[in-house]
Parts: sequence; structure tokens; C-alpha cells
Amino acid sequence: MIQRTYESVVIVNAALEDDQIEVTLKKIEDNIQANGGSILDADKWGRKRLAYPIQKSKSGYYAVYRFEAPSELIAKLERHYQLDETIVRYLTIKKKKKTYAFKAIFCFIIKLSKTIRTNNFYIYECHPSSSLLFRFNIAQNLLIFL
Repeated sequence: MIQRTYESVVIVNAALEDDQIEVTLKKIEDNIQANGGSILDADKWGRKRLAYPIQKSKSGYYAVYRFEAPSELIAKLERHYQLDETIVRYLTIKKKKKTYAFKAIFCFIIKLSKTIRTNNFYIYECHPSSSLLFRFNIAQNLLIFL
């Protein structure tokens, strides 16, 4: 079986208690691992305001999972999402390995850089010995090398 890299964003009902949310997220992780997948990264963004009300709710608990799995897992995972009443919305996409590697490199560079925030931009100046300078547009998620 070919293992592909996927990213799944899940919005859980924020009206639930923290313990209930953790149980829901643990079920997702167990489902991925039980069906032959391996989780590469799990980002729990926490409670965020929704852009528009969903099921009369104005906020949701966001979680992002990056994982490698066979393609058969996605149908099972999305079926699990549909049946779980605590999950408000979800989206799963197939990622290219290059984008995941780029994100890892980008995060590493940010840790080594000096950050200046202006309006809608973060400007990163990398290690002083490096001439690499770039900015990240917050509104458009756009990386610009200077």
C-alpha cells in the first residue's frame, strides 16, 4: 500500500467541556493509527471564533492533523467525522511532501530569526550571518523573499 501525506482540519463544537473535546480528538488519533496511518504532526489551535455561525454556534475548537496513511483510510476517517455529532466541520486534503518539508524548514528558520511585526506582515531576518530576509503576509498566507 502506498502511504500518502494528508492534512485534516477538524472543528469540534466549542460548547463542550475540555475533557469531551480531548476524548473526541483522541478518537480521531486512534482511528488514524488503527487503520494503518501514522500521525506526523497534531496542532491544537484551541477555541476560535468562526467566520459565520455553524449549527447556531459562533465558535469552534480547531485541530489540524498531518499524517501518512493509505488512501483507503480517508473514506473511513471521513465517515467517522460524519457520524460524530461533536464534529461541526472537517476538511481532509492530500499534501505534497515538498510542502510539508517546506513548512518544517520555514518553522526552523523562524526559530532562528529576528521578528518584526508591521501591520499585516511579519518580517523575518534570519541569522545575522545569513543574507536571507523574507516577510510573511498574514492576511494572504503569502511568503515573500526579499
